[in-house]
Amino acid sequence: MFPTQNDDRAKEIVTDVIELMDMGGKNTSKTRKRVERWLKLLLSHLNAYPKKPWWFTISRASCELSEGTDIIDIDGAFYKPIALMAPSRLIEKPLQFIEEQRALASTGKSNAGDVSYYAFQGHRIHLWPAPSKTVRFSLVYSSPLNAAQLPEEWVPLLIDGIIGRYGRHFDKDAMMDDMSDFERRFMYM
Repeated sequence: MFPTQNDDRAKEIVTDVIELMDMGGKNTSKTRKRVERWLKLLLSHLNAYPKKPWWFTISRASCELSEGTDIIDIDGAFYKPIALMAPSRLIEKPLQFIEEQRALASTGKSNAGDVSYYAFQGHRIHLWPAPSKTVRFSLVYSSPLNAAQLPEEWVPLLIDGIIGRYGRHFDKDAMMDDMSDFERRFMYM
């Protein structure tokens, strides 16, 4: 079961970070923008970290491909492909390979059959060979990680991560009287 989407979660996290860092008197738009940037940076690190995508970012898109369709344009929050099927799993090849196969087809080689290979070019998928009949096409992909889709249990970890990674460096203005205040704040969360 996927976590419940919470579109206000980023605002809540930013507010919590500002309050926990005792930045109450400094809750200005400049401070909010700074903490929002920290959140965005931390999420980008989380996006880059795993070799496998986070389970709650995986989605599937499916459609019917009509005979002869060898290029598919994809729109939306597409991040990383995991698998392509038409109907069996396709093998990823460089775009140059598919272009070479298409060039060979112009010399008499068939360019239709069971789809076996694919290549990405931006948000465009090139297939080879083109399907000789209508087939079911599926793309399993991960979407970019964002605060709204995170499981609720991750929120304290994200707050700790933001303050631990960026907050201590930001304390050059002595918002905390003593460095031990930093650790104490998290003992009672």
